[in-house]
Amino acid sequence: MAIHRRLSIPAEPFIDPDIWGYLGSALHRLHGEVFASRGREFVYPGFLYLILSASHHFAAITRVQHLVGIGTGLVLLANWMAARRLLPQPAIPRPIHAILGLAMLGTFLLSSEAMTDEHHLRPESISPFFAVLGYYFIVQFLVAKYRDKNSTKTLIFGAASIGTALLLPMFKPSYWLSTFLTTIPVWWHLFDSRETLWRRLLCTAGPVIAAALLLWLPEKHFASLNTGERGAWDESVFMIHALQIREQIAADAAIHPPDLKYRPETIDAVLRLLDTELKLSQFGKPEAVASLGFDPDYLLYEDSFYNKLLAIVPTIEGRAAFCRYYYLRTWRERPGSMFAKVGKQLASFYGWRCPVYHAKNVPLNRHYAKSLEVFEGAHDPGRYRSYATISPELREYAEAIKRLAQGTKPVKQPWIVGYAAEILSDTYLIELLLFAALTMVLLVSAPERNRLGLFWAAVAVGYAYNFGNTLGISLLHSLWVGRYSRLQFATTVLVQFQMVILAGEALLRARVRAATSIPVSTEAGPEP
Repeated sequence: MAIHRRLSIPAEPFIDPDIWGYLGSALHRLHGEVFASRGREFVYPGFLYLILSASHHFAAITRVQHLVGIGTGLVLLANWMAARRLLPQPAIPRPIHAILGLAMLGTFLLSSEAMTDEHHLRPESISPFFAVLGYYFIVQFLVAKYRDKNSTKTLIFGAASIGTALLLPMFKPSYWLSTFLTTIPVWWHLFDSRETLWRRLLCTAGPVIAAALLLWLPEKHFASLNTGERGAWDESVFMIHALQIREQIAADAAIHPPDLKYRPETIDAVLRLLDTELKLSQFGKPEAVASLGFDPDYLLYEDSFYNKLLAIVPTIEGRAAFCRYYYLRTWRERPGSMFAKVGKQLASFYGWRCPVYHAKNVPLNRHYAKSLEVFEGAHDPGRYRSYATISPELREYAEAIKRLAQGTKPVKQPWIVGYAAEILSDTYLIELLLFAALTMVLLVSAPERNRLGLFWAAVAVGYAYNFGNTLGISLLHSLWVGRYSRLQFATTVLVQFQMVILAGEALLRARVRAATSIPVSTEAGPEP
């Protein structure tokens, strides 16, 4: 059914104003130019290039990404089955455990949001696969080390988990914190003197060396080949933190400190421009205004602050340097304001309703209409149209989305999946608080720690994926962008169902202890 749903919708992918850094590298190489990193890590652009060079159709990208999505579901199920081995004597019967696993799998694979997220030309379309794969390797590492006592499997799965964790940030940089947090069990293995030193080093240092050779050095090489286009990271973080940076610019304009890099008239002009555009941006996207107090996309993409700043700082390099300077200066001078913004973003994820889940239909024609706007040059005049003159793949794609923007049926959310999404969204924080309470119990109870400790560690890894990624996004961006939360769908649904098992095991064991501790009276009753 999950495969049928994916095959029943149009195969043409969605594009947005941010994706040229991915797609441009692939198209340039496809038509005889050099492959270079254009402000994005090379892994996903390389993935796009391989598919386009083999098929020469944009639709093939979506089909492959859907296959990866199905693979994500299968790894979720494998993860679910492997984690049961971390319980020495499971109290929950195997049939109930299997039913819950299938419910988890159906919630993910049949979700309309998860399915259409695979339609985007973005690394979020395939990075969940590698997140749950790394999660699976961690679970297998725990099984091999503490249940099977198999040093060879421990080495293999430990190295695989670190290698996968180091690959994830090459898709989404927000995963860097998760890379460390989720692999703590493997790094702890480095200090296990019961294992030979060379095996410990091979398990931990081996994948780091492999990542340097296969990921970081090639990225440095491909980035050095980019002599023209550049990413807009500096400008992006400036726009996201525009309110906090505006406070710092206003303070500098008032006193003109001697250590300031820019002249007073430059600072005054930037402050006037930023005040004007911030007011106009409040009429932008409602979800952005609710989260940040303004719309950063308006400042960045429209005829607004980003473009008008060139009149004050007259070079592209100078504009980037100005944005970077004030972003870092605001962190130094106003850390409280910056951390307050981070705290508000974290609260939006760890609130009473988890934003990972959506119980709604997906209007495909709206996505295709936005894709057509991008192609027509609403945000980047001329880029796609001009490149379509030499790219038949891009011309074919443009004709397809023109048709699809007119009347494509929405992807309907199955009612039972929508109902499950509502429950999971409403119970995420409750389960997290219950996990914290069970953590306290395990800390003080050695018997419970022996029974549930390994399974607890697997659940902790799942919550670490959430926290590391959410904190990374909160530090650099904002969670008002829905895809940043939905990116965590696979690991979140897995950890929530795993938490049901952990809580159920703890409850059933508590009932058994209560039943066996009831004193039996030895006094004789009255004669009948």
